[in-house]
Amino acid sequence: MNSMNFEERKIKETFNVPDGYFKELHDSIMQQLPREKRQPIIRSIFSKKIVRLSYAAAITTLIVVGSALYYQSKWRNDYLNEEIIDDIYAYSPIDDYTFYCYLADIE
Repeated sequence: MNSMNFEERKIKETFNVPDGYFKELHDSIMQQLPREKRQPIIRSIFSKKIVRLSYAAAITTLIVVGSALYYQSKWRNDYLNEEIIDDIYAYSPIDDYTFYCYLADIE
């Protein structure tokens, strides 16, 4: 194997840092910062936008739940008319009390 001489192949420096650069770096950065302290911005969690969105969400939820309950009770009343109940009662293999509990939603 060839032995390499690293001293001969050493890369020459192409960039030099100016003299005193790091001594002046802190001062130049500090001069660019604003002198006065800024006051923090305090925002209320009850801003108008959030309140409006929460009102809209609440109203939408009430409409969806209300319509679901309305149509469920309407469907049940339409579906369970007297003729259907009589047919179910006549052909069902369950006793009277169990049939009453089913109609009254008693568990």
